[in-house]
Amino acid sequence: MKTLLFVHDVQASPTPRVQYLEIAGYKVIALASATEALRAISQNRPDMVLTDVLVEGMNGFQLCAEVRKHADAAQLPLVIFSGIYRGRSYREEAYNVGAQEFLASPVNLDEMVTTVQRLFVQDSAERLAG
Repeated sequence: MKTLLFVHDVQASPTPRVQYLEIAGYKVIALASATEALRAISQNRPDMVLTDVLVEGMNGFQLCAEVRKHADAAQLPLVIFSGIYRGRSYREEAYNVGAQEFLASPVNLDEMVTTVQRLFVQDSAERLAG
């Protein structure tokens, strides 16, 4: 079972996104801060990180840039999503800091699962290609 680290500004109760990812067959670790996320990446070795732009500690762009600095997580698939920062410049910034995908909120749940599945297929293909 693949493990997803889901970083979102609201942790009080499982969001529909987290629940939908779990129904789709993923183990989801939900956290509210970038600091917790960086610690969890080192300790839990998730298979992918999905982060909101607005998270406690640093923004999602900074979180992705920090992840890319660590050799053991340099190839970790990253997805950034945001309901506020939706313009083309934010999408470009997401790609510049190493995210493979940028999703504008509200995220269609089927689209989110399809994106996660597609990124896992791409990641597997890239690893096989060497």
